[in-house]
Amino acid sequence: MFAKAFRNTLIASSLLIGASLLAGPAALAATDNGVVSGDVQAVNTITFTPTTGTAITGGAAEPAYPIGTLDVQDNAANGWTLDVQSLNGGQLVNTVTPTDVIAYDTLTTANIGASTATPVNFVAPATDYTLHDSAFDATVAAGVTNVSVTANIAAGQFVPVGTYADTLTFTLTSK
Repeated sequence: MFAKAFRNTLIASSLLIGASLLAGPAALAATDNGVVSGDVQAVNTITFTPTTGTAITGGAAEPAYPIGTLDVQDNAANGWTLDVQSLNGGQLVNTVTPTDVIAYDTLTTANIGASTATPVNFVAPATDYTLHDSAFDATVAAGVTNVSVTANIAAGQFVPVGTYADTLTFTLTSK
């Protein structure tokens, strides 16, 4: 009887030890967590490609004279502004005889993302004028290319033959 009780106790102990070994890894489980993060870097780029060699017919009106194209990208959370200034105050100046000029006004662009251009009429040379003022725009954050820039040349401006030029400076500012 003693041997039978000992054997039953031994079997029960073996089962208990085996069961605790099976349950042991689950009872010893541990967890950990962490926050994954990343940073989006600020992007603010602009490229102006002026149109060169476009013919102007003396005295004729040019209501959408091609000035050039812009590539714009800005991802500022509060949006951006686009300013423009003319070195000659909205005048194409003869490169040989600076007293010969062709005035232009209503400089504008096609829409840039959801922003709408405010046409600029230059009053003073080398002065910044706001062309666009925009909130954050995902399209502009991704980058917009080949945005046409045009201006109006009024009729009745008869000037001598030659090359006429102006220097435009576009400034893209993150808000």
